[in-house]
Amino acid sequence: MTGTSRRAARRAPEPQGGEAPSAAAPPDPDPDVTALQRLADLCFPPGADGAPAPDGTARAVPGLDHWREETAALHLLAPGPRLERALDDAEAGFRALWTTHAHGFTDPLLKSPPLGTPMRLPAGRPSTHSYERNIECHALEDRLTAQDTRLRGHDAAHVVYSSGMAAIAGVVQGYQGLTRPTADHPLRLTMWGAYYETAVLLDLIGDDCLRWTRAGTQEELRAAVTGGGADVLLLEPVRYEWELEVLDLPALLRAWRERRGGRPGLVVVDSTLVSPAWPMERLVEELAAPGLLLAEVRSGLKLDQRGLELGNLGVVSLYAPREDPSLPPARDLAAYLRKMRTVTGAGPGLDTLALLSAPFVLDRANARDHTRAVFRNNALAARLLAEQRGGLFARIAHPSLSDHRALPWAQAPFVVCHLREDRLDHHGFLLGVLRAEARRRRLPLVHGSSFGFRAHRFECVVPSLKEGRGLFKVAMGSRAGWGRTAVLQLLLEVAAHPDTAALRRAFPDTEPVDLTDLE
Repeated sequence: MTGTSRRAARRAPEPQGGEAPSAAAPPDPDPDVTALQRLADLCFPPGADGAPAPDGTARAVPGLDHWREETAALHLLAPGPRLERALDDAEAGFRALWTTHAHGFTDPLLKSPPLGTPMRLPAGRPSTHSYERNIECHALEDRLTAQDTRLRGHDAAHVVYSSGMAAIAGVVQGYQGLTRPTADHPLRLTMWGAYYETAVLLDLIGDDCLRWTRAGTQEELRAAVTGGGADVLLLEPVRYEWELEVLDLPALLRAWRERRGGRPGLVVVDSTLVSPAWPMERLVEELAAPGLLLAEVRSGLKLDQRGLELGNLGVVSLYAPREDPSLPPARDLAAYLRKMRTVTGAGPGLDTLALLSAPFVLDRANARDHTRAVFRNNALAARLLAEQRGGLFARIAHPSLSDHRALPWAQAPFVVCHLREDRLDHHGFLLGVLRAEARRRRLPLVHGSSFGFRAHRFECVVPSLKEGRGLFKVAMGSRAGWGRTAVLQLLLEVAAHPDTAALRRAFPDTEPVDLTDLE
């Protein structure tokens, strides 16, 4: 049994549409269905006898024709829950077709295959590895190189890893290996960022030779730059914390021009949250200085795979000055990182490389297209929730609401909602309401972690059980239409309640989520 608050909720546009199309006027083609069909055509070109392989042959893809027929029929459905569920099934079906096809190349292979074994992948050069840890990742790195824009005075090189965290570890530890710091002359790293696993990593690898500090404010960051107190800067364009603070790059560049002592020597940008919107090439040209190495790192699982999460991936793009005697060339630095990757086993495995050979993975145009929709939907959710004052949430945090909203990277793939009564039992009840209502209304909204999907998600992050507080996140996906409108309507209805007591009265039969037992 459900109810509604007496308070008037700010409303999203009313969801329209039924379960069947009008006989007189069939619906226009659904853009989300069309986008999925285009992805399938990239992986399985229409008219071929099967999926093309690098050796010129074609492999049959059982079930593909049936999937195409069923997916084309979705255009005939009117907007509503039936279409949303069918879209979920179609996305899962396409993902299953691709993963089955890709695994067909690698399933017969041992991790340490007999020498001379043909090891073709769905795309790119065959592998020639003798054991899985020393696989070269030519296809993905070549794909990144092919999209490079030639920079004035700099060369670029790219290295892929098994995850974004492995990529960060590889860059920092690689720079340690190049600079050989000592306890008397340590490497000093300043981080302006808040992703908790990055801090855990730095704690694990930090010692007397690598000392790191977190800049609490952007003023502290700029002071570290102008004062020459940092050898390494580690930056997040949008800080992964409760306020989603946006990096003021123009102010940082002014501080850079005033720096003393020729430091830092390495600038690392973790662009996971905003990668297609982050102007890395502009930064490289603005910071150009002798002896300065720049690196962009990110998780390639999120925004680079069109929300399908085919395989874990980390990306490092290195930018080194051309003909700088104080630094090795970018290609040699990349080779050094690949050697470390091999020794530590930090690269993608053969199965993952097969999955990630899908043509849309790490393709800039595809990433921009998907991310533009994700960013647009989250900015819309943030604006609507922020306009509804005096309700369940004390405030809404999103870069599009900040003073720096005009900056191109003032984006985020999720919205942070600060619960007015920030207690874990209140968060648990809110989660229970959303779970039950999403099921009852048959919405494309699930309780789950992460971001950048095609459908929509929500979760409560609990940084510390001891503190007893939570962080409620809404991660709108790329899909639009009826489903997006209906999800926003639910969020606004729930947010309109003045407090958790009112929410409990409106939804008395809700089973809350227990956030006190997270083991």
